[in-house]
Amino acid sequence: MERNVEKLKTPFQGNLKKFMTNKLAVTGLVVLVALLLFAIVGPYVTGYDEETIDMMNMLAKPGNGHTLGTDELGRDILTRLAYGGRVSISVGIFATLMELLIGVLLGSIAGLYGGIVESVIMRITDIIMCFPFFVIALSIAAITGPSFRNLIFIIGILGWPSVCRIVRSKVLYLKNMEYVEAARSLGLGQMEIIFRHILPNAMGPIIVFTTLSVAKVVLMEASLSFLGLGIARPQSSWGTMLSAAQNMQILKDCWWMWVPAGMLVLLTVLSINFLGDGLAEVLDPKSRGTGGV
Repeated sequence: MERNVEKLKTPFQGNLKKFMTNKLAVTGLVVLVALLLFAIVGPYVTGYDEETIDMMNMLAKPGNGHTLGTDELGRDILTRLAYGGRVSISVGIFATLMELLIGVLLGSIAGLYGGIVESVIMRITDIIMCFPFFVIALSIAAITGPSFRNLIFIIGILGWPSVCRIVRSKVLYLKNMEYVEAARSLGLGQMEIIFRHILPNAMGPIIVFTTLSVAKVVLMEASLSFLGLGIARPQSSWGTMLSAAQNMQILKDCWWMWVPAGMLVLLTVLSINFLGDGLAEVLDPKSRGTGGV
């Protein structure tokens, strides 16, 4: 009787149960939710504004009304961390969405149409992937200048080839399935087949790529902002806060100006990677057991 009840579980219930048994993935999800809540609610809790300058409390140590101290202009570090989290995570989300928009569309077209269309798209993909990502990103950022929009554009326009190759390989496999042939026999157009029948069945690897890409972009934002080519000051991000460590005096004597930002970047990247690994395990058909999954 219990075995029959187990078989009645929906695929979602089985996947959820499997995900919950992955302690690292669950921990990553909890930490990520906590970081998002901190970025959203944090500024309203600290009682300070992002750009409020206090000349009487410059480079103040943690305490005395400032939980994590102040920077060289007397601005509250904890408040700037929350605002910086909004910027860094937003860059990760929007740049990843841009990668998905370009990569999923071109990968689907390449896989479904084949022929000269596929050859052109994949050669463009190979050309972009053969150049070092960070070197090209630095070069474009130096030309366009640091800004929120430019950073999203640079990362998005250079990062789509990976998901394009993933989607193309998935489409090549799915386009020969019987339900796709049935859709063609009913007179459905190619784009309609892509969006209604192929992409919904290719969401597993796309979801995994999305989570891991957000972590990669957050790290890339921190790297470019540290070098002064990411987010433009005075707008705060975890990367711009890390750039304070370029000053040797601050690096040695004012750890609160850069250590918390570095820890938040590390926690964000690790939690998203753990979440992505958990999703990859759950959504991989080869790893699905018998029973309710």
